[in-house]
Amino acid sequence: MDELNNQVPGGSGKNGLSVAGMIVGIVSIIFNFYCITGVVGLILSLLGLKKSKETGAGKGMSIAGVICSIIGIVIGIFAIITIIKLMSVVGDSVNEIDNAVKVLNSL
Repeated sequence: MDELNNQVPGGSGKNGLSVAGMIVGIVSIIFNFYCITGVVGLILSLLGLKKSKETGAGKGMSIAGVICSIIGIVIGIFAIITIIKLMSVVGDSVNEIDNAVKVLNSL
């Protein structure tokens, strides 16, 4: 029976780190807080993967957590780059408006 469940005999069959890593990884895709959730999910998933080698439980969830966390980190990096570029564009527009106002005031 233990072979069917892919568990080590005497193991609890539970791996909370794997579950937590997968959940935080999924959350990092949906609600990305500047890559913080992705990094936390990745750490939890890697720890869960290490624990799954010992207990035999949660390997699939750990792998899913690693993948979701990496996707979340990539999305976060893309969002940060996009925000920086948008701030640059807005800053340039503000400078152009300021120059236009100065020209109009000088007339």
